[in-house]
Amino acid sequence: MSAAIIVEYSPGIYGGLWIVFAILQGILTLALHCADLIIAVSRDEETWRRCYAQTMRGKNLRPNAPIRAATSRLAVMLFLLKVVLHWLFGNAISYAYNWGVFLRPPPLLYLSIGSFLLSAFVTYVCFRRPGGEQPATFGHIQTLINLIDVWHLELFWEDKGAAEDGPEGVRHAGTASRPLEEVIKSQLYE
Repeated sequence: MSAAIIVEYSPGIYGGLWIVFAILQGILTLALHCADLIIAVSRDEETWRRCYAQTMRGKNLRPNAPIRAATSRLAVMLFLLKVVLHWLFGNAISYAYNWGVFLRPPPLLYLSIGSFLLSAFVTYVCFRRPGGEQPATFGHIQTLINLIDVWHLELFWEDKGAAEDGPEGVRHAGTASRPLEEVIKSQLYE
């Protein structure tokens, strides 16, 4: 494997090299952490929608966060990308005592390709639209508070009938502690 020696052995540059490596590794770690946050919000939205779908079928779903994370395709894919990208970074840029700093072109190319795949993956997750009748919340607390009318251990989100204080023909969808009527797809909801 070919390598480019950037700086030959010089004891006076240890501190500077440590800072440069820390900054480069920090940028990669921060990018992966931001991707992890986006995947977590997407997984929370999927859980919110799955609870509605499961209650429609009469099942009681109490999702366990670690199990949901371990069985989420997006979370598993991101976990694998994190492992591979950190490993590629360690192979691409390194420091050998008494030799210097090494930049290895093949792992740098693979790191670039992996970073592109990560950005394409996260962009896809950001721009995909959730389906179904439920309004999207993406973990936004105020939106969830506005949507949840009744707090209970079991929440059912469905049609609550015609809106009392709204215009005629507008219905209200919300939560209850008991099953409600199905959402009417052809109606306007507030």
